[in-house]
Amino acid sequence: MKKILIRAVFVIVLGVCLLLNAACENYRAASPDTAVPETAAAETTAVTETTATPTVVPTVTVSPTAAETTAKKIPVEPIDTTIRTDLPAPVLYTVTGQTATGKTAVWADASRDTASRCLIAGDLVTVVAIVGRESRPYALLDTGEYVLLASLEAVPVATATPAATATPKPTKAPTKTPAATTAAITAPTNPPPATTAAPAYSENCDNIRNLIIAKLQEKGLWYPDAAVIGDDSMSLTVGYASSDDQYATAYVGKFDKAVSSGVTSVSVWIEDGWLNMSSTKCALPSA
Repeated sequence: MKKILIRAVFVIVLGVCLLLNAACENYRAASPDTAVPETAAAETTAVTETTATPTVVPTVTVSPTAAETTAKKIPVEPIDTTIRTDLPAPVLYTVTGQTATGKTAVWADASRDTASRCLIAGDLVTVVAIVGRESRPYALLDTGEYVLLASLEAVPVATATPAATATPKPTKAPTKTPAATTAAITAPTNPPPATTAAPAYSENCDNIRNLIIAKLQEKGLWYPDAAVIGDDSMSLTVGYASSDDQYATAYVGKFDKAVSSGVTSVSVWIEDGWLNMSSTKCALPSA
């Protein structure tokens, strides 16, 4: 009887424990601190699909190099006129035409910006000074213009050749005696030598002037009554030419190229071993 009572108590205690345990589980499940919200579970278990955004490679626009449509201009180096050597007297030069084009530019001033005219081989110019650096000198003309000295060559000065003296022939003794002689004829012991050489040339200023005027008339450049607008000159050493016509031709040759003016007067004179030729210029009459 006692054992049965003990077993009944044990069963009751066990049942109470089970009931208490079940009550605790229900309480824990109903507690807001331990309950797991449905939305949280959804966020934990749901797989979020993300679409990868394609990487955009930036496009680099390369600006095309602008084509050079204008040729680069080579800077012009002016003539250094501070380096100058004046000639003792104006010297006549001839153009050798050593440039690639066969023409030699005449610069209006030391800046070399504007070529006033062009010369060709054989043209004559009068140089009064040498200017510029020694590596590239220029000739300063009597007109105030500049020409590259390497394109010029000094005209050689003609040297008069002394006339040859003819050797006198021996005098033959007369073979016949004059029939009638009133006095004895005495032959000179030292007869003068026979002269056959032409007299040495001497410049004639008046003749040279007249020849210059005649040549200007032939070219249609002689206007003695026109208004004077300028002058021109040339100096050559005495003995440079062997005739008056050569002097006149050398001076009138200055009017062969780029004629832009006529002549109203001409002067020729000799001074200090130089034959000087000058003229006054006028405008050419309009057609």
